[in-house]
This record gives sequence, structure tokens and C-alpha cells, in this order.
Amino acid sequence: MAQIFAYIAHKDGATEDSALEMVAAAKKIDPDASVSAVVAGSGADLDKICQDIAASYSEVLKIDNEALSYPNAEVVRKALVNILPK
Repeated sequence: MAQIFAYIAHKDGATEDSALEMVAAAKKIDPDASVSAVVAGSGADLDKICQDIAASYSEVLKIDNEALSYPNAEVVRKALVNILPK
């Protein structure tokens, strides 16, 4: 079974509208795929986002680091390279 990862953007404790759209898009790519959410950030907002999307994704990968409190694409990219399978 294929595994698809979706990076979930969020701000102030709310996901962007694309969070649920990504699940639908992933299922169009492979209806049998396991779709995992990847959420980066820090603090209570991060925990809230993970809880909010847990019902829609087969797995939620949380990258909790103070350096990710403000989204910086280069820092997030480095974190993703370290946790996602090749």
C-alpha cells in the first residue's frame, strides 16, 4: 500500500482550508493509500491542530520544536527530510 504525506499548514490554532482537500487529492492519486498528515510548530496550538485533523488522516506526524513556531520553509524542509521515508 502506498503512503502519501500531506503537510498541514496552520496559523493561530486553525488549519488552512486545504487540510481536508489534501485527503481527497491523495485518494484520487491512490484510493488505497494511507494518508498521513505532517504538522510542524510548537505549543498548545500544535496540539489542537493535531487533534482536529486526527479523524481525517490515518496518522498524524507532529514535529514539535520551538524553532518551528513561525513557519520557515527551509527549516521545515530540513525537518521533513529527517523524518519522512526516502
